Amino acid sequence: MKDGLFQRAIRLGTALIGLVGVLPACAEHNAQVMYIAANMDYEALDCQLRATGGQLFYRSTGTLDIGISNRYRLYPRVFNGMGTSEETTQNTVKELMLENNFIQIIGATVDYDIANVDLGVPLPQGQFVFSATGVESDGGTALMELEIIPPLVGEVLRTAKKLEKPYSSAQLIAYVTLEGKLQDGTTVHSNEFVFPITVCKCCLLFPALDDCIFSGEENEKIPLPCNPGQDVSLDCRAIWAMDLDDVISRCYFETE
Repeated sequence: MKDGLFQRAIRLGTALIGLVGVLPACAEHNAQVMYIAANMDYEALDCQLRATGGQLFYRSTGTLDIGISNRYRLYPRVFNGMGTSEETTQNTVKELMLENNFIQIIGATVDYDIANVDLGVPLPQGQFVFSATGVESDGGTALMELEIIPPLVGEVLRTAKKLEKPYSSAQLIAYVTLEGKLQDGTTVHSNEFVFPITVCKCCLLFPALDDCIFSGEENEKIPLPCNPGQDVSLDCRAIWAMDLDDVISRCYFETE
């Protein structure tokens, strides 16, 4: 089991305070030179990560319905806190030949904690998930996608006794640290981004399958979210329309 949330919060606050003081410095001396500012609301972005333009929407908590899906995707907004190589080394552009402080993100390490409950199964820790994007120096930003709960972890959650019954739930805390490389090969890391996710069984399916009315007509319009089983409700008709037998077996039950 990981450290308590209080100790985590203290360490995170200390790291962020330290980051403010070292932003102009060289990455070789201060490895934490990028940071995750927030999680984007992918539904509000119409399932598209836009590099520039448009209004930005954020999601501060998540929901994963393990009756529908075994994965959760985070959409972090990432900042590069380093100045240009010319600023940090005092060399001229001609002397530098390239911008070393451009960060190529290669993925993230994810750890998990469960708040105030025993799931009955240990969760895999230190999961490294690959995802590639680049962040320019001197205040550059980027939006990216990270599968912070991969199927391996999602399947473990499905075996938890605490989550056996329909509508049961538990609070999972994900700790996400990005890893990237500068152009000279130096490895850099972000702050530890803490993101709470409510893990539940069949809670996002509406209405319940035994109350679902599906005509089966070809022209019946059924709305689908960007990531079925994540954050927003799923129209029950989609389950019948796509013949998702595994979801039906987990979520079909008689209501009183």
